[in-house]
Amino acid sequence: MWKISAFLLLCGAAPGQQPAAPPSDETVFSVTTTLVQIDAEVTDSKGNHVTNLKPEDFEVYLDKKPQAITNLSYVNLDSPNANQNAMSESGPDGAGRVLRPEDVRRSMVLLVDDLTLSFQSLHFVRRTLRNFVEHQMQPGDLVALWQTGHSDGVFQQLTSDKHVLEAAINSLHWNIRQQNLTNQTPLLPLATLDVLLDELRDTGGRKEVVYFSDGIKGLSTLYTIDPRAIDLVQGLMDKANRAGAVIDMVDAQGLIGEGQMARALYTPQYWMQQFADRTGGVAMLNSNDYFGTMQKVEDDQKGYYLIGFRAPEGLANQEDQKKIVAYSIRVKVKVKGLQVRTRAGFLGKTDEADRPKPNTPAMQLARAAFSLYSAAGIRMRLTPEFTLTTDGSPVVHNLLYLDLRDVTFHPGADGKSQADLDLYITAQAYESDQVSRSKHLVIDGTSDQVKEFQEKGAVLAMDVPVKHSGPYQIRASVRDGSSGILGSSGQYLEIPDLKKDHLIVTTPQIAETPAPTSDVSQALREFHSGSQVSFGFLISTDEGQKTMAPGALEAHVELYRDNKPILNTPVNVVPVTGESARAVKGVLKLNGAVSPGQYYLKATVVDTSDKRPYTATASTDFQVVP
Repeated sequence: MWKISAFLLLCGAAPGQQPAAPPSDETVFSVTTTLVQIDAEVTDSKGNHVTNLKPEDFEVYLDKKPQAITNLSYVNLDSPNANQNAMSESGPDGAGRVLRPEDVRRSMVLLVDDLTLSFQSLHFVRRTLRNFVEHQMQPGDLVALWQTGHSDGVFQQLTSDKHVLEAAINSLHWNIRQQNLTNQTPLLPLATLDVLLDELRDTGGRKEVVYFSDGIKGLSTLYTIDPRAIDLVQGLMDKANRAGAVIDMVDAQGLIGEGQMARALYTPQYWMQQFADRTGGVAMLNSNDYFGTMQKVEDDQKGYYLIGFRAPEGLANQEDQKKIVAYSIRVKVKVKGLQVRTRAGFLGKTDEADRPKPNTPAMQLARAAFSLYSAAGIRMRLTPEFTLTTDGSPVVHNLLYLDLRDVTFHPGADGKSQADLDLYITAQAYESDQVSRSKHLVIDGTSDQVKEFQEKGAVLAMDVPVKHSGPYQIRASVRDGSSGILGSSGQYLEIPDLKKDHLIVTTPQIAETPAPTSDVSQALREFHSGSQVSFGFLISTDEGQKTMAPGALEAHVELYRDNKPILNTPVNVVPVTGESARAVKGVLKLNGAVSPGQYYLKATVVDTSDKRPYTATASTDFQVVP
C-alpha cells in the first residue's frame, strides 16, 4: 500500500545559488540552477483580488524551510488589451487570430471529459459553456475547447471568436462507445490532459485549464492507490506547473449529497481536489452553481503575483539524471483575512533538463498545424474558400501566401539558389474523417529572381475535398527544410448542408480587376484605395436549375465595416453553362468613400419560389490599404 504522503510532495518552482535576473511576466513558472519563480493569487474574504502587497507581506517555505524572496511583482491582466499583441484586427463577429505563442498573456482551455461524463452531466456542461461564451467571456479572452475523447479535435485552437466556440459546444454529445472504452482504460482521459499541457508549455502567460468531469477514476480503489498513479500524477502536475497552467476542476455531477463524497478516502472527487490544490487552481465539487463556477474562473484571470527565491542546490540539469527529488512549496500571506493559492511543489530538475526531445520534421509540421497557436517563423496567410466542383461536389479552395523573406535559399543546380519547403494542409470537422494534403516544394531561381521572390512572396493554391457539411477548421503549416523553422495559419469555415438548407451560397471570391500580374493581393485579401475589386459566388439549390423559375432567386451584396453596413446593392443571378449551379458576378469600386481598414463582403440569396422563402448567406473579409 502506498501512503498519500508520498504523493503530496509534488508540483512547483525552481533552483539556485545566486539569484539570476527574474524571468519576464510572460514566464509564469521557472526553474533554473539559480532561481525558482512561482505564481500566486491573493484574494480577500469576498474573493476580490489583492494587488498591492509587498515582499514583506509573504512567507515562502521550501520543504518547510523559510526562503528569502528575491523578487516580487504583480502582473495585472484585468484589461481587454491583455492579449492585444496576439490578436489581429477584429471583424464583425469579434474574430481574432493568435500570432505567436509568446504574445499570449492570458488564455483558457475548456477541457470536457466526454469519456466519463454521464448524459445528464454533459447536458449541464453544454449549458454552462454556452452561458460562459455568451455572457461571461470577456473581450480579449483567448479560449479553446478540448475533449478527452477527441484530443486532435477540430476546435482546439485558441480563439476569441465566439461563433467558433459556440459551434464547438454544439458539437459536444454523449457517446456510449466512449464510456465503454473508458471503463476498460480508466486513465485514458488523463492522456489528453498530458497532450494539452505539452501544447501549453510554449504559450506565454498564465493559462487556466477548466476540467469538466464526473471524477478522475482509475487512480485508486477504496483505501489504496495504484502504485503507477504516483509517478503519473507527479509528472502531470509538474508538467502543468512548468507550462504555467492552473487546473480548475469542476465536478459536473453537481450536488451529490451530504457525506456521500467522504465514504472512501481516495474517491474520484478527491483526486480532482488534489489536481486543483497542487497547481494553484480551485475544485468546484458538490455544487449546482455552474454559472457561478465559470464566473469565478473568469475572475481568476485578472492577475497574479510572481514570487522568486533561490533554487536549492543539486537540481537535475541533465535529461539522463535518474534520481529526481520532489520539493514541496508553501506560501503564506501575513495580512489578516487574505487567502493565497499557489503551486504545491515541483520535481527537482531545471526547465532545460525537462524540455522534451525534438521530434521528426513530419511530426513538427503536423503539430504546427494542430497547435493552440500559430507558428510565426515563416509568415503566412491561409485563405480558404468553400466552393463547388462542376458536378456540384463541395471543395475547399485554399490560397496560401508565404513570405519568402523568412525562408533560407541555398546554392542549387546550374548556379541558381533554391529553397526546400514542406507544406501540410488539412480540413477537419467534428467526428469526420480528416482530409489532408502534403507537398514538397522547391523554389529556385537566379539571384535577381530570388530577390523578387523575397520582395513579393509566393502564392500557392491547393484544393481539399470535403464530404460532410458543418463547421470545419482549415489549417496549414510549412517547414523550411534548411533552417527547420515553421509557419502555420488556420481559419474556421462553415460548409453548408444543401439537403437541409435547400439553398447554399459559396464563399465570395474577390480579386483586383483588371487582373494584376501577381495574385498576392487575392491571397492576402489586401486591395489599394481607388482600385476595383471583382467578386463572384455560386448558388446551388436542391431543385437544380431546370425547375427553377426565372427570377426566383434574388441576390444582393453588403459591405460592412465596424459592424455597420456601408453598401447594399442588388446583383444579377445568371446560369452557369453545363453546371447545376447559378452564379453572381460584380465589381466593387474602392473609391474615396471606402477608406483604409478592415471590411467584410456579405452575399445574401433568397429563393422566392416556395411559399416559405429560403435564405442563404456567405461572407469573406478583406483589407483596404493606402
